[in-house]
Amino acid sequence: MTVRKVAWWSLAARPWKNGGGTTREIAVGPAGAGLETFDWRVSLADVDQPGPFSVFPGVDRLLVLTHGRGLILRGAHGARTLELPGDLAAFSGEDPLTSFLDDGPTRDFNLFWRRDWGKGTVRVVRVADEILLLPGTHILHAPGTARVVLRSGTQTESLGPGDSLTLQIDESAEITVAPGPGTFVVVASLEAHR
Repeated sequence: MTVRKVAWWSLAARPWKNGGGTTREIAVGPAGAGLETFDWRVSLADVDQPGPFSVFPGVDRLLVLTHGRGLILRGAHGARTLELPGDLAAFSGEDPLTSFLDDGPTRDFNLFWRRDWGKGTVRVVRVADEILLLPGTHILHAPGTARVVLRSGTQTESLGPGDSLTLQIDESAEITVAPGPGTFVVVASLEAHR
């Protein structure tokens, strides 16, 4: 298992693909890939004003609200409101979505993957839980604080607000995820097609 901690302070803010907001990239595969060449990408986005989301043809997306309330995503198939932190939305990258803010600025965790590359999933862990991670790439993100125990208790990682862990697992592994009081941990998993 390869583990890398990504501290919040190390994430540089960059413009969205369409320039409508800012994003902080946590991890990308392959390493160093750009917005047009990634197989998968994990990032945090700040939504400070209403406007269109960037379009990513051939990409599926999962979005988890991490800060703020009332992020509304409106598209051709209707509207979806993410009321509270931890709420999740799934959508296609080519869908023309426009965001609206019901209660001020928000921040969200984004998982992107190319359909022809593989598949991504997201779990939101709200209480201490033991999780089985299958071989592949996993990213854990803590909007608040968290404690993560790896490999049957032989390695412990403490995450501060906004910190993340990237895990590359060659064989199944059990980890314990313990969010701090009143918060949660986002667990994103990626697997290439075989």
